[in-house]
Amino acid sequence: MANEVKTFSYEQLDENTAKFLRAKENNMREIVGRAYTELGRELKEAQECLAKNRYGCFREWLRSIGIKKDAAIRLIQRYELIVSK
Repeated sequence: MANEVKTFSYEQLDENTAKFLRAKENNMREIVGRAYTELGRELKEAQECLAKNRYGCFREWLRSIGIKKDAAIRLIQRYELIVSK
């Protein structure tokens, strides 16, 4: 499978290097998480603007910027979930 992720064995490293890499991994996961949340915010604002002005072209706009409808919906839902806490 092309998208298969292999588990990395931190045990092969010395303790300091393993800690360093785990911290880097956590930092990168947080960066990606924040980026997904921000994308959701931007998409929600665009969707609301288009709906408010009754343009009805949100899906067309998504296609033009290379985002699939289902992906946009998931990102918006993620954003809404996070801001509702």
